[in-house]
Amino acid sequence: MTEPYVTDHALLRYLERVMGIDVERIREEMISEAMRIGVEFGASAVKLGTGERMVLQGSTIVTVLPKRGYRHGD
Repeated sequence: MTEPYVTDHALLRYLERVMGIDVERIREEMISEAMRIGVEFGASAVKLGTGERMVLQGSTIVTVLPKRGYRHGD
């Protein structure tokens, strides 16, 4: 029997609609002044105060890396 696969879109909607998580509020929270400055200066990543890194491609946040095990290019 084939195991069902959950897409990122379905997971996001589940978090939003079933669990009641306000993903738009989280999205707004991710765009801090430090992130705006990073984008303005063409940074490839912005390190958060908690140690994680938000990776940028231009002005788009494409992923968040953990605070441990960060390697350039991940």
